[in-house]
Amino acid sequence: ADSLTSLAYTRRLKEIAGNDTDHYHFTKLKYGSYGNYLRKGQKNVVIFPCSKEITVKDFLTKFNKHSKDYDISLVGTEEWLDFSIIEADYYENLNLHVPTVNFFSVTDTANYKFIAAYQANLKADPTLYSYKGYQVACYMMNALFRYGEYTGDCLHRPVQCNCPVPFSFYRTAPNNGVENRVIQLIVFENYRYRVTPY
Repeated sequence: ADSLTSLAYTRRLKEIAGNDTDHYHFTKLKYGSYGNYLRKGQKNVVIFPCSKEITVKDFLTKFNKHSKDYDISLVGTEEWLDFSIIEADYYENLNLHVPTVNFFSVTDTANYKFIAAYQANLKADPTLYSYKGYQVACYMMNALFRYGEYTGDCLHRPVQCNCPVPFSFYRTAPNNGVENRVIQLIVFENYRYRVTPY
C-alpha cells in the first residue's frame, strides 16, 4: 500500500481540483499516453503520489522521453529521496520537487557545525533522527530562554534560532499539543538537492 503521504496527496488534490478538467487530470496512465496530457509552451506540473520504488522507476523511465519536448516539473513523495535504483538524470530532466517536513543534507553548509560536533563526540555520522532531535532541542531551548515558564503558551510566536529549518507551531485545538506547519520543498537541481522553506 502507498504511504500516508501519498494518500494525503491524492485526497487533497481531488479537493483542490473539483471539476476543473482543463487543469487537473486524474488518470491511470498507460504506456504511450503520457504526452496526451502535456501542453507545449506552458509549465506542466505532474504529481505522481506513489511511494513504491519499482512503480516510480517504471513511470520515470517511460515519462522521461517527454522531458525534451515539454516544460515539466515533477512532484514526488518523501520516499523518493531514499530510492536507490533510479537514475539521477530522470530527476534532473523532469525537474523533481518533493515537499517534506524534515530533510537532512550533509552538503548543506548550515549543517556543517552540527555534523562536525556529532562526529567528534560520537565517532559516527548523524542520522536523520539525530538531526531532528538537534533541531527540536535547539528550537525548544531558545523558546525556553525567551518565554520561560510560558513556553507552552507561546510556541505559536516567533523564536530566533540558528536551526537551519524554521518551525511554525500551531494548536489544532485548545487542549491539544502543537504541530509544526513549515514544509520544506526539496528541488533536484544540477544533480543536487536544494532546500527551500515553503
